[in-house]
Amino acid sequence: MNTKVRLFLICFSILLSACEFTPFAPLPPDLGPAVSAIPVPINLYVAPAGDDANSCTSVSNPCQTLQGAADKADDGDTINMAAGTYPTMDTAIANWAEIHKQVTIVGAGMDTTFLNIGTYYGLLIVGADDVVIRDLTIRNRSTEWASTGIGFDDAAGNASIENVRVQGFPSRAIRHDGTAQLSLTNVSIEGSSFAGASGVQAQNCAIHDSEIRDNNNAGLLCSTLVMEDSVVENNGWFGLIPYPDVPTSSISIRDSRFLHNGYAAMSISGGATTLTRVTINANGLGGLGSGLERSGVLMSNRASLELINSALTANYRGIIMRGGWLVVRSSQLSGNLNAAIDGAWAESTISVIDSEVADNNATPDSRFPDLAAIVANGSLTIRGSTINGNSGGAINHVNYSGSGATIIETSIEGTVNPSRNAAVSLAGQTLIERSLIANNEATGIWSYGPHLGKGCATGLLLSQRNWASAHVKATSRNPRKPKEIAGCVTTGDPT
Repeated sequence: MNTKVRLFLICFSILLSACEFTPFAPLPPDLGPAVSAIPVPINLYVAPAGDDANSCTSVSNPCQTLQGAADKADDGDTINMAAGTYPTMDTAIANWAEIHKQVTIVGAGMDTTFLNIGTYYGLLIVGADDVVIRDLTIRNRSTEWASTGIGFDDAAGNASIENVRVQGFPSRAIRHDGTAQLSLTNVSIEGSSFAGASGVQAQNCAIHDSEIRDNNNAGLLCSTLVMEDSVVENNGWFGLIPYPDVPTSSISIRDSRFLHNGYAAMSISGGATTLTRVTINANGLGGLGSGLERSGVLMSNRASLELINSALTANYRGIIMRGGWLVVRSSQLSGNLNAAIDGAWAESTISVIDSEVADNNATPDSRFPDLAAIVANGSLTIRGSTINGNSGGAINHVNYSGSGATIIETSIEGTVNPSRNAAVSLAGQTLIERSLIANNEATGIWSYGPHLGKGCATGLLLSQRNWASAHVKATSRNPRKPKEIAGCVTTGDPT
């Protein structure tokens, strides 16, 4: 081996022994895809003397407009509006605040923070979920028919409005076009003034401690509704009607009042409605329409209604039933001008339990020939109730459907100006037990159906103090005369 080769090998051996050789460097661990930072919710501030070019992240450095803060907001942020009046921009096409994020908008109070609206919307929420608006007043300053105080598009989610006043909008005070829930707490809605204008329009409403009044058309357009401790008053046509083209689904109203609504307190189309400790007073007196449906409650589309511990008083008519089911439990139906319950329109099921039906005017005329305090076409049950002092008749069971009537432990007294010369007019199979029919300006019972069936043999007191001498009057449709009620007890003084 030559000298050059020998020297190369010696040097190469020395180099290997001096170096720690690693043929492949280890790969770093797999950390997965990059993760972006989650934004931390912040407070943004708005004041009348602010500037939208500011950062708006401190009280001393606020925006001037709600839109300026909304453009800087992210999901979860809170926009704080200082006391003052906030005009919208002068440009007619872009003068609302448009919200695209899940934000909370907080004013300094509904009596100190005012958002004045020029045209179209005051606040428009587009596609955002769980938006909260509270502690301010939104006022209309426009004559545009389409002006709406707060609007949610059909992609918007649940929304909560608290301690807010919305005043004077020609179209809708609040409108939600989606199916998510709109929740109102301590909200005052007043004076949507144009023809067809309404207070709240949303498919799914939850309303607490609120007032909806003085709207030209309807106070509420809701097909699903939970309401507590609220007032719906003095709306031009209806207090409550279903959302357009969406039948009533479920309504639960507690501890609330429907007063002085021009055509009806509420119109329910299908679904199930429960009213607990609700007052429905002086509705349907506005002189609107033909009067055929002016009422406290208008039922249609086989709706179901239950009144519990409620009062239906001084309405043009109390309840109009176009079919369906009605239960009146521990309630008062009094002073209504044209019947307390009118179920003559279609076959219905009516139950009146432990209730008072008193002092209703039910004098028939050419439009309402079958009126009485209670008119039933279908199954009728009255139990443990008093039906006293009614004008025009206490009960008229027209029985177009062929169903029967049951009257148990009920007193029927003081009927005046009877339409059929009877306090109680019955058709079809009837059962009367342990009841009192006395002191009426009429025959006690007039059976104009085929028979009284199996009834009235148990403890019925037909007082001779009823005006007419006969207790049961036979008609051409009742050829067998009174022998069908053999066993009824007659007494001169049932007390």
